[in-house]
Amino acid sequence: MTAPNRGLRTLKSPVFPLVAAQAAIYLLIAPALVVFLDDPGAREGYATVQIEQLVFFLIPFFAIYLALATPRVRSHIVAVEVSPKRMLFVSVAFLAYDITYWVTIARLDLLTRRIGTDVIAGLFGQLSLYELFVLRFHDTTVFLFPALFLIIALRATDRSIARIGKFLLAVAIASLLVHTLLNSRIQLVLGAVTLATVFMRLRPPLGRRVLVKAGTMFVVVALGLMAFTYVIRENRDWFGAAGIDEGPADRLERLTDPGTLANEWIKRLDCVDLINTIEPSLSRSGFAKGEAWSVPFYMLFGAFVDSDTYAAVKAEGVTTAKAWLLERHTTLGLRDYYSCALTDAFGNFGYFGYLLAAFYFAIVILVAERLLYSSRPNALLVGVALLMHVALFEAELFTHMFGWLKFAPAVLALIALNPIRSMNLSTPARAKSAMDGSLRTAPGAGTPSVSPGAD
Repeated sequence: MTAPNRGLRTLKSPVFPLVAAQAAIYLLIAPALVVFLDDPGAREGYATVQIEQLVFFLIPFFAIYLALATPRVRSHIVAVEVSPKRMLFVSVAFLAYDITYWVTIARLDLLTRRIGTDVIAGLFGQLSLYELFVLRFHDTTVFLFPALFLIIALRATDRSIARIGKFLLAVAIASLLVHTLLNSRIQLVLGAVTLATVFMRLRPPLGRRVLVKAGTMFVVVALGLMAFTYVIRENRDWFGAAGIDEGPADRLERLTDPGTLANEWIKRLDCVDLINTIEPSLSRSGFAKGEAWSVPFYMLFGAFVDSDTYAAVKAEGVTTAKAWLLERHTTLGLRDYYSCALTDAFGNFGYFGYLLAAFYFAIVILVAERLLYSSRPNALLVGVALLMHVALFEAELFTHMFGWLKFAPAVLALIALNPIRSMNLSTPARAKSAMDGSLRTAPGAGTPSVSPGAD
């Protein structure tokens, strides 16, 4: 038995770099660009908030993760055994649900509305439990189904099941693209990273040129789709809602104006603005000490406890910790504003909230990485769910810490019906050893050939 090559042990994982890059953008880069493009005098206090976030969040986050991270041997999934009966059931159930979802959002006219706006908040307050279930189940499984079908399509030992997996993969990716492009562009990026993570566990080692070409093609296609859907949605917002055609010259001036650029693109990545706005009021009245999470806690189960009260709370629009802080500590009169996971963390617990967020992200990332590189099919699915959950840095810390209660039932259901029975893995050390052996000794009569990656 060949001992694993220690030189092949690696910490290469997309989860930590993905979250760390978002943190740097939301806390350092985007706020600096907003100050540069907008009125610097109107951004007084930005530098102080950024230094506090650097000291109490970014440095502890990196320190905790790097102190606890352990290297692991990379492995590729070379074959999966799939249960035909479960595959049939999952295929029928997925297609039936996907059709139900698209019929529901078309009937509710959600295809051209942004999630998170006051219009959407008001609409969600009027949804029935059935409609709410259909939408929420899709939100929690929209990345899991493509990952599951990708594994089956590329690694199922039964060719007929692999062909079914390819068809379902195409349907799931189409559903994923439309869902993310019309609702959240950041989710499109995160979904692509998730599928790329799963794919990297399926592929054999490829040349750098092949990977660069594939990555370039994906980026070009994704940017093209993003631009196309952005034009559709902005045309609706500018002309459909307002009923006014500004004309090509006015639209071009609006898109190239530095102030508009800051507001339309960069400001939404600014996690300093709202914290800087609420900090003076919090300094006078004190931090919320968890009270800002009281309404979000109720919203997790309120629909099943008292539907009338739940609908009334939804209609008011104060359903998130961010909305609670906006109402009590600003004069903006808004229910939604640009923010990230540190906003409600700071509003509730001050600098300790930053440390809490640092500990949370470091630990959950470590757990997600371990599950993503597990040899158990169900653990891999849970890892994909955790990756999508922890990678959305713009979500509230409450959503990160307790939002899993929403997607847990869907994940458990998919685990119970997971058609993959087992996975055969191969490490680079085994593949290299097998290749060296095949070069030294060609298989002859009565000699079994070496299959790279066979367990």
